[in-house]
Amino acid sequence: MPMKKTRIFLLLLALMLALMPTALAADFVPEAKASIVMEVESGVILQQYNADEQVYPASLTKIMTALVAIDHVSLDDMATVHGAVLEDLHPDSTTANLVDGEVLSIRDLLYCMFLVSANDASCVVAEYVGGTVENFVQMMNDKAAELGCTGTNFANPHGLHEENHYTTARDLLRMADAFWQNETLMEICSTIHYEIPATDHNNPHNLYTIIHTNSTATYPYYYYEGCRGIKTGSTSAAGKCLIVCCEREGLEVLAVVVGAPTTLVRPDGMEWPGHYAAMHDLLDYTYDNFDMATIREVYADEIAARQAALQEPEPEPEPDPEPDQPAEEPDDTPEEGTQPPSGEAAQTPEESEPAPEPETPAEPAEEPAQSEESEASEGIAWYGWLLIGVAGLLVVYTAGYLIHNLTRPMRRKRRPKWEDEEE
Repeated sequence: MPMKKTRIFLLLLALMLALMPTALAADFVPEAKASIVMEVESGVILQQYNADEQVYPASLTKIMTALVAIDHVSLDDMATVHGAVLEDLHPDSTTANLVDGEVLSIRDLLYCMFLVSANDASCVVAEYVGGTVENFVQMMNDKAAELGCTGTNFANPHGLHEENHYTTARDLLRMADAFWQNETLMEICSTIHYEIPATDHNNPHNLYTIIHTNSTATYPYYYYEGCRGIKTGSTSAAGKCLIVCCEREGLEVLAVVVGAPTTLVRPDGMEWPGHYAAMHDLLDYTYDNFDMATIREVYADEIAARQAALQEPEPEPEPDPEPDQPAEEPDDTPEEGTQPPSGEAAQTPEESEPAPEPETPAEPAEEPAQSEESEASEGIAWYGWLLIGVAGLLVVYTAGYLIHNLTRPMRRKRRPKWEDEEE
């Protein structure tokens, strides 16, 4: 009987220890250079990997371009396409086929930027808002500093590779968070199809999103239920990049994947673009290991503080600059690309994968300061401590039980003879 009880206690102990790794799951490491996931209601970081290491953002840059634009001009403002500002764009880079003299609204240009990742639209927006592309890039860096980005430097408004154009996954999350807070921008980046009527200088622009996590219309296997936006990116130096907003069962997150390989082989043998494969795995990890009810219980203070911060009034936009000021030569150094994949409209190709080129990383940026966000991955959740406590009690109880039974014969030998006679 004593041995039977011992086995029961040991079995319970083994069961509790077996459950602990699930509750205290270590950070998931995606097949990418860096990643980070934030729950948007609390601002708590649910996962991070190399989040403060320097990376190249590719067309994720356009998130900052849109943030600066919407801070300074109206979406109904009309901008004229000046051919000079597009001259340095590589002919194989992704564009919306804008032509010299064409007049489009800022709203239309943002749709070009986010649905088909149009580099020409980014240059037109930059020239209109900043007067020159160079001035606009300075505005981008000023905005990055305002958002608390400590490892970022922009050199152009579109993301074509330059050595001094870099960021971090954590800084990209800060930009994405600001972008997520703007309903108009989220509506734009989540749109599946958008048509710009013909102008005096060009045919209609028929735009279909290349963010395939959003829609089943083109590549249904890349679709991930609950995703909205936000932006893809790809250069040979940056790798495959993707930022999404996703909500399932009340848990809404912003997720960043940077520097994924060109392709990854899935468990079923299919070869996927690396950013879609890595993002699917990252979101699966997130929704398998976290739930909103627990987050609200554990991080109530963080939620209250973030909601108070989000309700603060936004500063008044600055006066509009003169839109017709001549543009200076754009400060960008594009890299070669390949033709867009089949299945996309000819005038709105998917962002091309540039041809490989020697990569010489820029000097590392100064080590960023520790993030102010709460980080779930750096501590043990309450249910983890509960499991540890129960397991510890089981260990102590089992040890005591075993010691008691092993020392019983010794205690019997030390008893006085008259005690034995009474038994």
